[in-house]
Amino acid sequence: MEILFLGGDKRYLVMMDDLIKKGHIVDAVGFTSVKDINPKVNHLSINELNISDYNVIVLPISGVSNDKIKTMDGVIKINPLEFYNIKDNCKVFTGLKNLDNLPIRNKNIISFLDDKRVNKENNLITVKGILDFIKDKDLSKICVLGYGNIGKLLYDYFKLTNQNVVVGVILDSDYNSINSDDVFYTDDYIEMLKQFTESTLIINTVPQNIINRELLNNTNAFILDIASKPYGVNEEDIKNNPNYYIYSGIPSKYAPLQAGSILSKNLERRIRGGKR
Repeated sequence: MEILFLGGDKRYLVMMDDLIKKGHIVDAVGFTSVKDINPKVNHLSINELNISDYNVIVLPISGVSNDKIKTMDGVIKINPLEFYNIKDNCKVFTGLKNLDNLPIRNKNIISFLDDKRVNKENNLITVKGILDFIKDKDLSKICVLGYGNIGKLLYDYFKLTNQNVVVGVILDSDYNSINSDDVFYTDDYIEMLKQFTESTLIINTVPQNIINRELLNNTNAFILDIASKPYGVNEEDIKNNPNYYIYSGIPSKYAPLQAGSILSKNLERRIRGGKR
């Protein structure tokens, strides 16, 4: 089977190795700068692609943004019109399904993130990466913004280890499921300002610009932002701010071999037509 990796990160190197070992032909765009890539990978430039050659196309976990894809060589612009030529039975794997500009039938698009097993294992890697990153930070008072999968895991861990933690939420159902002393609404600006003033560590998991300059000016906390774009803040507001660190895509940075193996097993299973 001919498989194209069109962009991606370190996790994709593991997938390429596994697929080649299983006898597949692997072409890749955006990995020429990687010194230890499998020598059996066929490197192509974006202009050399014949998109109709492939049975499987693997796009980055971050998907496609403004016709651009992230690669290990940098950001590459693609021509959406090329995707008119993919095979009818070609499977297109990605993470975020932000592929509206690409003429791909919905039935052909498969998201790794739709698989509960992938999400669960990635979430655990993400939390481990966060905990390792903050081990030397001041944990006197921790504020977690957001109560999705990662926010919940963090809150549960900090409570279990007897840390002083509060959580900012949006939904009433989330508010009612947390100890009343530990929760506030992120749209209550007075409360947000209070928590920013009192906290020593803030972890943002919300991919919305909910942190403004006033909040930044009224905190001495270290802020770890693990959300995907557009992150929790306007990037212009944190230029030269040593206390604000954006750490998105943690699995690919913290444990690429383990995270890549998770994706590889999922890809192989779904290529064979297996269930999620």
